Amino acid sequence: MLDTERAESQAKAKLQSIMDMVKCLEADEDYEGQWPTEAIDRSILSLEIRFGWHVPGKQSEADKEYLLLLSWGGPASPNATAVRIVGNLNIDDDPYTARLQYQDWGISWIDYPLSKTQEDTVITYCQQFYFGS
Repeated sequence: MLDTERAESQAKAKLQSIMDMVKCLEADEDYEGQWPTEAIDRSILSLEIRFGWHVPGKQSEADKEYLLLLSWGGPASPNATAVRIVGNLNIDDDPYTARLQYQDWGISWIDYPLSKTQEDTVITYCQQFYFGS
């Protein structure tokens, strides 16, 4: 059995940070000395989108996916864990689903369990980014 405790702990910490940033955003308060939108913008390493398979002329909302990389690591890194958010974009390129995932070196991505409230907060966080084409 693989030990994923360290990676899961990293995901939990990232989730708490997201929850705190969104709370400050909604209350129009500073987050650690900066505007929440600025903190959110600086909290990711990369943003990517992709379009899935579909019949020509029949693209659906589920065809568009996004990925926000929150942290990464590798065998040479003291912290070999990675955390990301993946989800779907609607027709207006706004996130409407979100899954928080974590990974340790050599294992596949694992979904971190989110309550409905946590998922809604993560979606609000993701909606602060621009995903347009």
